[in-house]
Amino acid sequence: MKVHAVFVSILIGLFSVSCNAELSEEMRILLKEKVDKCKTMEELSDVDVSRFFNGDAPETLKGKCLISCLQESVGLIKDGQVQSAAGFELGKMLFGDNENVLSMIKNVQDECATITDPDRCEMAFKRMSCAKETVQKHGLTPPREMI
Repeated sequence: MKVHAVFVSILIGLFSVSCNAELSEEMRILLKEKVDKCKTMEELSDVDVSRFFNGDAPETLKGKCLISCLQESVGLIKDGQVQSAAGFELGKMLFGDNENVLSMIKNVQDECATITDPDRCEMAFKRMSCAKETVQKHGLTPPREMI
């Protein structure tokens, strides 16, 4: 199964962790709605949004701001700080009390939560990249949406 380090982060920092499943249709719809809101808030281009949905790394600061906006919109980031409890709650909401998922969320948080950058968008991108690397290091395949 795939790991969704849910937008954690997508959704986080953008998606937390599952064990080898694609995002459900319901999650894709929710993600699309959140991306549409962030597109407006962050004044993103269609190219930035398209790159995100294709699983391509953002090429612009605005593209990185999409990640930040998504993390903030699901409560994973508040006032620039990772909200650990929100990550676990999001993981439980998406995948139930799956110990593998909760363990992976903990691994991601331990390895990535201390990443900082003065720019919120750069920081979100760095944390997302760290989450993806952490998931892969543990032998799991992140979803395409986890840039």
